[in-house]
Amino acid sequence: MDRTRIVQDIVCKAFKLGSIEALNDRRSRRHGIVRPRQIAMWLCRTCIGCSYPKIARRFGGFDHTTVIAAVRRVEILRQRHPKFDSVVLRLKDQAETEIAAAQARIKQAGDAPWLG
Repeated sequence: MDRTRIVQDIVCKAFKLGSIEALNDRRSRRHGIVRPRQIAMWLCRTCIGCSYPKIARRFGGFDHTTVIAAVRRVEILRQRHPKFDSVVLRLKDQAETEIAAAQARIKQAGDAPWLG
């Protein structure tokens, strides 16, 4: 199970992005891509606890300092804009729920006697 992929899927669906590749496109600086990518990076850091370099690799090879800046930017925007904060927290809850469900499915499959 790739928890980073779960986060990316959630963000893509929430922002109606066609594919995860949009989040991973290093050349895209469009506002409609940049903000969701920053949120996804923040979610990977806060929900999963991924290191900055790992997040950078999972998002198409960004430098880890780009991830640091994204996480800080989301924190600033959360403090300044309550609506933004509510959207981010809703996505965080959704990510945590889906990650927990995926982990439970894996555990259940591991406990199945026919798999071993």
